[in-house]
Amino acid sequence: MSWTLEEERREFQGRRFLAMPLAGSIAWSLTAIAGATLTPTLAVWALFILSGSTFYLGVLLSRA
Repeated sequence: MSWTLEEERREFQGRRFLAMPLAGSIAWSLTAIAGATLTPTLAVWALFILSGSTFYLGVLLSRA
């Protein structure tokens, strides 16, 4: 299925819910909470894991 650029733009504008900004907000909020409550070593691991999982969280949210 091949779409034109104009069709892609219309579909993008028609979406009321964008998953990636929400996924980024969730991941960085959890990172902030982890940084405030965990030991420095665990906070670094949380930063590593959560920043890397933002895309996958966005994909999961877009399917829901």
